[in-house]
Amino acid sequence: MMAWLVGAGCAPDADLSAGGAPAVGGEGEGEGSGWVAASAAVRPAVHSVWGTLPALEDARWVHRPLGTAFAIRSDGLLATNAHVVARQDGLVPRLRVVVQSDTGAVTYPAEVLATDAVRDLALVRIPASGLPAVRWTEEAAPMGTPLATIGYGLPEGGIVDTTAETVTTQYTVFRRFTAGHSSGYRTLVPGNPATNVLEVDLFLFPGVSGGPAFRGDGRLVGVNRGHLQFREGASSYGHVIPTQVVRDFLAEVDRETGLGVGDVLGDSVSTSEAPDTAGG
Repeated sequence: MMAWLVGAGCAPDADLSAGGAPAVGGEGEGEGSGWVAASAAVRPAVHSVWGTLPALEDARWVHRPLGTAFAIRSDGLLATNAHVVARQDGLVPRLRVVVQSDTGAVTYPAEVLATDAVRDLALVRIPASGLPAVRWTEEAAPMGTPLATIGYGLPEGGIVDTTAETVTTQYTVFRRFTAGHSSGYRTLVPGNPATNVLEVDLFLFPGVSGGPAFRGDGRLVGVNRGHLQFREGASSYGHVIPTQVVRDFLAEVDRETGLGVGDVLGDSVSTSEAPDTAGG
């Protein structure tokens, strides 16, 4: 199901200045030096998504981290998951994106342009320019392909200030790196290519949803979707939405809205034989 939110406008900024601005910390080191160059290329494009939500127990609002997004174009166009920006309970968060650079962190209001619940993708825009953007590939990532991801892990707790009308949850989130391998392509709903996924043994920890999964050359192979749990205890397997599915999503956005986002991938895409996603 596609939802078009074009023209909704950016949500007005909440007052995050009184100690409530989300703090974005440093990034973790990946194991093995082979990923250093790739993570250095991808890391500047990866950002933290925050939301202002109504508290369930009263009429106040809570600021908290929701997940990860990454720039696909330098003029503030970001990709993430639909489940990061649109809650299943129908509550619509007022979104912020924290962009961290060498000069510090800046918080921007975010406008959701489109969501697709089936593909679990969303297109978000922030009023920023000159953002580093990811490089894409549509080459297959067959079983055994080394992959990695960078995302903002959700904290397990925080300091909550309830003295004002707004509940300000002071979290610190950190960029984290994890590496693993492809286990091949799957189709979650037989016959529906919109549900094609790449199964990976990356540990997609809470908060990394919407982040980039990339190869050793720094090129993106997909968008993190979620972590799989087969039985009690954590599993290291997860699903990544392939770039081919992302391209289809952007093409639909173009057809329905005329936003001109279908050229996002442009020259940054390296194509070869498309992966066979028909397998179960």
